[in-house]
Amino acid sequence: MVGQPKADRSATKSMKRSVFFALCVVITSATTGCSPQIEPMAIKIQQKEFEDLELSSEELEPNCGASYGIPCQQPLYSIYFLAKSSIEARDVCVPVIEFQNELELDAYSAEGASEIAPPRNLNEVIDFCVEGLERNLGPAENQNYYEGTVLYGDGSEDGLGKVTVISRREDGSYFVDFSIGRDKGRIGYFEIQGEPKHLILE
Repeated sequence: MVGQPKADRSATKSMKRSVFFALCVVITSATTGCSPQIEPMAIKIQQKEFEDLELSSEELEPNCGASYGIPCQQPLYSIYFLAKSSIEARDVCVPVIEFQNELELDAYSAEGASEIAPPRNLNEVIDFCVEGLERNLGPAENQNYYEGTVLYGDGSEDGLGKVTVISRREDGSYFVDFSIGRDKGRIGYFEIQGEPKHLILE
């Protein structure tokens, strides 16, 4: 049996090495290289310390939507905070709205309402938020429904859209969702439409 010529064996070895190297690059890219760099603002929000609000989860996982991370270039981040029902509504609204103002605050509205307006001052937004979170709009005595407040940042300063929802659950506890993203189609568009109005449920 005649052995394979030395030159051919060397070429085969070289080709195997190249294929192995290429495979390593593909695997590495799939597991790390295509993962998005975490937005510094998402980290800033997650690390924010509120007196009465607690971070819901230490994990900071980007939502890549339909891209499945290959590549995930415009992830959406949602960072959640919780507060007990014993906390006063003002003690939730004030720190969240002040922090949103640091990030970017271009407009606000009642949750689920179409009337969106730019804030004339922070106190206006705070009072609106407090009133919505304190009013029980439930149709029956044993059922609670509270109006939430939505804060908007259009990303004109840094290209990063910001939508924060301050809401109150039926049990009276509070839930705050800071959402940020560079894909306006996913973070959501908003249009200034008149003066914010509180919801009136029959």
